[in-house]
Amino acid sequence: MNNINDYILSTRRIFLRGEINSELVTNIITTMGYLAYRDKQSPIELNISSPGGNVDDGLSIIDYMEHIISCPIITVAVGSIASMASIIFIYGSERIVLPSSTIMFHDMQVTNSYIPVNIAEIRFLEWKKAQNKLKSMVLKKTSLKPLINKIFKGEVYLTAEDAIKYKVADRIASKIQ
Repeated sequence: MNNINDYILSTRRIFLRGEINSELVTNIITTMGYLAYRDKQSPIELNISSPGGNVDDGLSIIDYMEHIISCPIITVAVGSIASMASIIFIYGSERIVLPSSTIMFHDMQVTNSYIPVNIAEIRFLEWKKAQNKLKSMVLKKTSLKPLINKIFKGEVYLTAEDAIKYKVADRIASKIQ
């Protein structure tokens, strides 16, 4: 192996770090595709440390994980993950949280800018559809039902222990073997 990137690829680890946008998504799904092409059975580890970002871009990663890649995708919460990154995290085939990590869920953000009323109404309806989709995705993969209204009217922060309690994560990480 010539460098750290070769080593990381050889261990089947991918790092989703920073804001979720189209450039990051392209890198993530390209790497997933490459690793799955090389070995269709061995798991891929997706380490997530992200404040979230664009919902459509995040959904692209989830769709790729769920419908394109045949090997298991293990997600690992590293540090603080929030917003769309939290939704991606819960779609791992195994979800591991580091002991000091926090996972934040919140309502979708809407930008304030002047737009004509008819366009604003269309955008609001699309926002409501996307919000309902994300809410059902969270409920499908977790036991956050008691907190769902709080999540989609504000923010909810979970410790590693809370993540286990609400079935957001499957286990808290221990030493790497």
